[in-house]
Amino acid sequence: MMDVRVLKALACSLVVWACSAWGAFAHALPDSVVTLARVEDQLSVTISLPLEDLLIAEPTLADLENAPVAEELSVLSMPDLVSYLGAHIALHHGEIRLPLSLRSAALRWDKNDHVGEFKVLTVQMTSPWQDPEGAMALLYDIVMHEIRNHRAQVFWETSDDTRALLADFGYKAIDGATQPVLIRLP
Repeated sequence: MMDVRVLKALACSLVVWACSAWGAFAHALPDSVVTLARVEDQLSVTISLPLEDLLIAEPTLADLENAPVAEELSVLSMPDLVSYLGAHIALHHGEIRLPLSLRSAALRWDKNDHVGEFKVLTVQMTSPWQDPEGAMALLYDIVMHEIRNHRAQVFWETSDDTRALLADFGYKAIDGATQPVLIRLP
C-alpha cells in the first residue's frame, strides 16, 4: 500500500500540473469610477467602488458590510468613512485644495460575469464650484493604497448625462506619497 506522504506529493504534483496546463484564473472586482459634474454652483464628485475592496483597504469600515442595501446611509453616523475619504481623495486647483463634503452614501448590488454579485458603495461629495480654468490635480488612492492592482476611471458628466473619460489610472506613489493625476475639464 502507498505511503500517505507519497499520495500527498502526487496530489500536489497533479494540482501544479493542472494549473500550469490550463491556467489558474482569478478575477479582480471592478475598478473605482469617479464621476465629476457641475450641479448648479457645486462640483459633484461621485465615487462608486466595490465594498469588499474598501473593507480590505480599511477594516474599520466593517460595519458597512451589514448596512442596508438600496437605502441611503446616514453620513452623520459614519465618521470613519468621512475620515477615510478625507485622507484618500483630494482635488486641487492650483495651490488651492477644494473642500469636499460628503453628501450621501448608499450600497447597491451589482453583477459581473467574472466575479458574480457584489456590493458597491456609492458616495457623493460636493465642493463649491469655482469655474476652474486649466487642469485640476486629483490625488486619489482610495482602495489602491492596499490593493495595488485596483484602478480608477474618472469621467466628466454633462447635464444631458453624456460622459467623457478624463483619466484612467492605477496606484502612483513616490516615496509613499500619492502622485496627482492631472484632470482637464472639457
